Amino acid sequence: MTRDHAPADEVAACRSRMLVGQAARLVGQAAALLPPGTSSEDREALAALVLHPAAARAGWS
Repeated sequence: MTRDHAPADEVAACRSRMLVGQAARLVGQAAALLPPGTSSEDREALAALVLHPAAARAGWS
């Protein structure tokens, strides 16, 4: 019995979605640790710090 394999581009797209999902969860967890009154600029900077490595791993940088 043979097993069908997904094309490499589908595998890469799935992996990219998985990395973005993981990064989004990390952003949410990190944001929950910020003190009340944290500026939106600081929240965006935190998101960029978390998302940049994930984007680089996914080949989006």
